[in-house]
Parts: sequence; structure tokens; C-alpha cells
Amino acid sequence: MSKHHGTPSIGMSPEPPGHLSEGSAALWRSIVRDYNFGQYPEALAILLEAMNARDRAEQARLIIAAEGITVCDGRNSIKGHPCVAIAKEAQNVFISAMKALRLDPDSSAKGVS
Repeated sequence: MSKHHGTPSIGMSPEPPGHLSEGSAALWRSIVRDYNFGQYPEALAILLEAMNARDRAEQARLIIAAEGITVCDGRNSIKGHPCVAIAKEAQNVFISAMKALRLDPDSSAKGVS
């Protein structure tokens, strides 16, 4: 799965918050289980930020897929879709949070690009 500087161990595995997507909830369970994050509230807080950002990025990408990467403003000028910036920022938050947890975001992203 992902690289973590430490020894993974099985321990208490708090369930993911109910608002997370199926994919983010599955990733939460995997990380919490593999790295015993249930004992570390600060790690769970960072992990929650990562999973929220992962979901935000996915929501933004779905909107972009449906509406395109550009939008027409009120003056008929073509501009970049605001969701492009939202997706990029959310991806950056995800990557930063995963790095703060000392996890490899590339192997954990699974659908975050």
C-alpha cells in the first residue's frame, strides 16, 4: 500500500465519519488499520482533512466532467471553470496531509489525480 516511516500494527480502528465517500471511507479504514492511527487523535484529524480534500477534489472533477473546463460569464466571456481551482487546491491539501502523516500520497491516492 503506502510507505510510512514506522511499523504498522493492528489496533483500534475508529470508523470513518459518515459523510465521507465510499472510496475515502475505504482508504480511511485501510490507513487507520494498517498504521494504528486510532491511538493518535492528531493523526485522525489530519487524516480527516485528507479524506475531506480527496472527496472535494472528486466532486469538483465530476462537475468539470459534466460542465467542461470553461464557463461563460455574464458578459459572454469564456473563463476557466471555478471547479478547476477547487480540484487543484483540494488535491494539494490531500497531498500535504498525507505527507504530514508520512504516507506516500502517490500510492494512497487511488483516484486522486
